Amino acid sequence: MRGTPPTTEDYGGDEVDYSPHFLHSDDFSAFDAAVTWAKETAIRHGFLLVIASYAPQQDGRRDCYLRCDCRVPKSPRDFSRAIRLNTKRKGVGCKFVIKVAERKYRSGFFIAVKAGEHGKHNHKLVVYSEGHRRISGLSPESKQLVQEMSDAQTKPAQIIVALQQKFLADNPTVKHVYNYREKIRWERLDGHNPAQQVLHEVVQRGYVYWTATDMDGCICQLFCANPTSLQLFHTWPYVVGMDSTYKTNRYNMPLVEIIGVTPCNNNFLIGYALLQNESSESYQWVLECFINILGESVQLSAIVTKHDLGLTKALAQVFPQTSHLLCTWHINNDVVDRVQKLYGVSTSKMGENFKNGMWRLVINAATHEEFDHAWTSLVDSYSWFPPAVSYVRDTWIVHKEKFVRAWTNKVLHFGNTTNCRVESAHASLKEWIWSSTSSLDTIFTRIDKSIEVQLVKIRTSLEYSRGKHVIGERVVPGVDEADQDWRHFESLCEELRRRDRSFVQGASRFIQSQLQPQDSDFQEPPVNSNVRGRPQNSSTRRKHLHGSTRSRGKAEVEVEVKVGVVVGVGMREDEVHPLQVVVSVPPLAQTCTLDQW
Repeated sequence: MRGTPPTTEDYGGDEVDYSPHFLHSDDFSAFDAAVTWAKETAIRHGFLLVIASYAPQQDGRRDCYLRCDCRVPKSPRDFSRAIRLNTKRKGVGCKFVIKVAERKYRSGFFIAVKAGEHGKHNHKLVVYSEGHRRISGLSPESKQLVQEMSDAQTKPAQIIVALQQKFLADNPTVKHVYNYREKIRWERLDGHNPAQQVLHEVVQRGYVYWTATDMDGCICQLFCANPTSLQLFHTWPYVVGMDSTYKTNRYNMPLVEIIGVTPCNNNFLIGYALLQNESSESYQWVLECFINILGESVQLSAIVTKHDLGLTKALAQVFPQTSHLLCTWHINNDVVDRVQKLYGVSTSKMGENFKNGMWRLVINAATHEEFDHAWTSLVDSYSWFPPAVSYVRDTWIVHKEKFVRAWTNKVLHFGNTTNCRVESAHASLKEWIWSSTSSLDTIFTRIDKSIEVQLVKIRTSLEYSRGKHVIGERVVPGVDEADQDWRHFESLCEELRRRDRSFVQGASRFIQSQLQPQDSDFQEPPVNSNVRGRPQNSSTRRKHLHGSTRSRGKAEVEVEVKVGVVVGVGMREDEVHPLQVVVSVPPLAQTCTLDQW
């Protein structure tokens, strides 16, 4: 005796029979055409159909049953076996079904429907197509557009606008864009981690670069310089601005930018570095990398920075003959803030009055006599306010040669007495990076794209200037990589000659034994979980770099020594660690000694 069929539980159905919407007067020429028409009709009415089963007939024909995607009966979920605990099941036991069958006595396919409970839904229908994973998505044409716009470093918010205007029927969402962009990225990584990928990219694009690793093989410092930007810098090596910024990467590493200036008043990025911290040792590492790309024929006129103690100390050690100018804009801001706090009355404008009054006369003094007179007047005028006088004397006047016009006018700085160019470069670069959680490979790719746009702007301004002035031949040509590598190699040879004897002996032995190092052990830095910007209690103590300091050109030379002095990445005198230095050299036909170099 047959049992009574179970009653279908209602989950918000509208009791409407949708089977008449699937009646079609004409036959379909192909099975796929019938199935496609049925699925599109279902979507227009707010539900989806899926192929549930096939029923073979005795004459060889097969009937296909299309059911609602919520057909699976509702059942308690076994969370002990669930992989994704925060997901839901859509199955509610919906009985809606239609059949696609082939004609028996003539060619063609037709759709058969059932009225009653097999034409109704016991659940709510789809209202917003964008929120349904089977209705919304990216078509092949949409994916092509996403890839092209992603290669141009377009933000996802702008990509989704273009998709919605061009492919509205796909019902795309910004989540689809993020997912497909991440898929493209992992396909390009091809099994490599971000650190290995960025090393591959810098070599492929001809960058000059150095890396420093810690004891675990993780990259803790990275310096990169675009070859065309270096060509620009060697053409106009006069004034350089330097500064660091945060919130550009997922490792909480400060990003240092080195900015140059063209005669048409355009900025260009000479090089950039990711550092483990802002200590004087880290800045010294950057400056040593920077001095290696200068060459013997290049002499800087001025380096403009803000008053960063670590950078100031490193500049005095690496560039003792170059004029170091402090940014007057940062100085004035610091004076206003500090004097206001010393005065203690928040409603007063004491800081602004101090800056715009006697302090402005001190900064703008054109001669030593004017400076002495302005400083004496300031001390006399604010004799009632000793803390303010002591602050500017002990903090700034001791560095008067770096910002007072009586001294800075003797330096060829072309009016660059502030670091606003670097601040502007920070803002421009962050528009390209636009994320504080970017990985190494993403940062390199986006900065490289920004440099390309920057160079186009420079070429445009130079060509426009040629219409007004005769400036000679092209100054932004293609890069002669062989000549650049030889100049870099010769500078490294000169540096080796200044090293002690043990260093030279170790270099000679290693050059004869090995030329090509392995980069397969490189790892990306540990990811920082806190992305709130610059750490408040950041320590200036550096970590010991046990790994390697590396650079690349056409071929490589690796030097392994044990020294107890500061070499390359730096060590204390009481420590002895093996240190690897890999330098960029051109291809050598045969091994040679240091004297033959």
